[in-house]
Amino acid sequence: MAQLAQHYLRRLAWSLGPALCFLAIRSFMGAVNGPEPILWITLAAISVNAFLGYMLIFGKVGLPPLETLGAGVGRDKFGKLCDVVVRLMVHNNVASLSGLSPA
Repeated sequence: MAQLAQHYLRRLAWSLGPALCFLAIRSFMGAVNGPEPILWITLAAISVNAFLGYMLIFGKVGLPPLETLGAGVGRDKFGKLCDVVVRLMVHNNVASLSGLSPA
């Protein structure tokens, strides 16, 4: 059991940086009265992450069953994708949020 947890946590460690960036941007958006896009991104993330995890854990849709490693891989990849989407959203809307032009 510890071996399985170790595989999961090793893969999950790679998503720590993007997760922290996502949390910082989420707090920023809340501070500038723009939390609604983050809400929709988070709700979409929950369902897509569950679906991706299911496919990778049990090996559905032609993917190999990776068990706990698959859960870590799914969370890692989707965490990075959420981070990129939120960064693009903030970059494209920073002028309207603060009255400044993006750099």
